Amino acid sequence: MRVYLLFLFAGFMYAITLPANIDKAKIDVESSLTHPAQIVSRLPQPATVIDSSGNGYTLWTQVQECIGYNPIVDAIQIVNRAFSDVGILNVHQVPGDLSYWVHDDSVYKKEFGGARYPNSIASGDTSGNGPHICFGGVTFGGAVYEYGGWFSSLWDMPVEIGSSGTRVIGKQLSNGNILFIIVGGNLIGYILYPPDLSGPLNSGILVSGMYYWGYDINGGIAYVFYYDSGLNIYYKTTTNGIIWSSQQTYNMVWPNPYSQNIIFWTQMAVTDAGNPLLVFDNWNGDDNTYPYYSKVYVSYASGQPCVEVSSTFAAPDTECYYPTIATGGNKAAVLYCMPRNNEPDSLNWWDFYVVWSTDNGQTWGTPVNYTQSLTYRPGLPQLAKRIDTLRNRVYYVYGVDMIRNMLTQNQNWTSSKSKLDSNSLKFQVKYRESVQKSKLD
Repeated sequence: MRVYLLFLFAGFMYAITLPANIDKAKIDVESSLTHPAQIVSRLPQPATVIDSSGNGYTLWTQVQECIGYNPIVDAIQIVNRAFSDVGILNVHQVPGDLSYWVHDDSVYKKEFGGARYPNSIASGDTSGNGPHICFGGVTFGGAVYEYGGWFSSLWDMPVEIGSSGTRVIGKQLSNGNILFIIVGGNLIGYILYPPDLSGPLNSGILVSGMYYWGYDINGGIAYVFYYDSGLNIYYKTTTNGIIWSSQQTYNMVWPNPYSQNIIFWTQMAVTDAGNPLLVFDNWNGDDNTYPYYSKVYVSYASGQPCVEVSSTFAAPDTECYYPTIATGGNKAAVLYCMPRNNEPDSLNWWDFYVVWSTDNGQTWGTPVNYTQSLTYRPGLPQLAKRIDTLRNRVYYVYGVDMIRNMLTQNQNWTSSKSKLDSNSLKFQVKYRESVQKSKLD
């Protein structure tokens, strides 16, 4: 049995000034110092933080967000499937000062079938409301409310949210209600609940025939981003989960580093000012040998060129991939993976890099390797979407062990490409739904 530990890392932020005309491959900025890992707790067996399958695959999806940070409550929450009884969910809560750890075992006991793709909703306020968790399911998706408030270990009965095979991603609106986005194939729906999950307030189909890019709420605005088969990106917004904007077009100025480009992992986060930041990795479709060349980009505004956040550290022939993004104040952070030393078997060893912005994503510093001192193989990470601006920290979670069949699976990805044309550039897209299921089932 593999036991997993959670590590929380702090990143010191710094300001950078860049010239007006930037050659992104030649940016030269001061490097930042890393902050050593802080081990919060070593959980006794059989409790595990990540994950029921005995490897890092449960983290392998941008739809799932198993770690969340609430800056108002100043608390971190992680939800995971249990190891010994697959399909039940455990919850872990840690205050921002990392002073103690609360582990709630079997918060969800398969009342609606086995849980999958768990999401932490770091909801709540200082009056004691919240938090919540949600999950997709083999039979039904669902959500659970901690009615006693943070750290109380008093969880209500689960509520059925999504249908079989869907992903369920919940976040809290500024009025306290919980807005769930339901993702199933190329259909995206929504359902709105009060904080106590006593009954739905509103629901509907947000869009059909589209593919999910990302979802976040901040600055009083909820954004849901999605795209079509031609890689045209759209979004809708709401402030209350009842009235939605009309569909808006996001003019992505795609980077073109390769003759064939694969847009693979996508995510987004909204700044405190209510502006979305989109992150994705771009793979070299002509590269048929591992490690595949790839870069990580952030789009900070519609119609503006993307900023490559991996170029200030990595060589041109490096694989930089699997990005997640966080925002807070005027700051943003991206965490992404890169194989150690770019070795052929290094897919079993991903180092994690964090890169900071202090101007809401327009310019970025030098990526910092947060796992270079590890002597064991880390698994895939997830970054909480909110930055701890009080302490200048980002929080992320990962497993500490990994099985060794990933290289074969990674090589098989190349067989699922489909060529598309977008904005006169040749792009290729792999639909994550099928890829993720092969990793996680």
